[in-house]
Amino acid sequence: MTARRASATTGQEIVALRGHKDVVTSASFSPDGARMVTASDDRTARLWDATTGQQLTTLRGHEDPLSNGSFSPDGARIVTASWDGTARIWNAATGRKIIALRGHEDLCRVRPSPPMGRASSPPRMTTRRAFGTRQLARSSHE
Repeated sequence: MTARRASATTGQEIVALRGHKDVVTSASFSPDGARMVTASDDRTARLWDATTGQQLTTLRGHEDPLSNGSFSPDGARIVTASWDGTARIWNAATGRKIIALRGHEDLCRVRPSPPMGRASSPPRMTTRRAFGTRQLARSSHE
């Protein structure tokens, strides 16, 4: 499947991001705009050069389709969420998984929260869990 980056003013395609094997469920830019992360029903997230469309790495590990993926406010981490009930935090430079956050029963969505350096994951409006990404990064011994 292909995700497409288009101009907000003209609607013309800037670059096509090709590589996912199923529907792309989300796409977001890094804070500096240089990279993009896409999440897919193929159970992967992919990191791209936002200008050239070159795939930089594939993030694998979720057991079910992904609902979304986002960069941390500093661009150093990527957080992904899946129907497998987990959120995962990845090193954006290496693509290495830092930690898998478990505890949801089904769909998990994530959103970094810049003011506090946290990632929150509200699944289906039933519970909300907040994870301090700075603490998680320190505990991973990167």
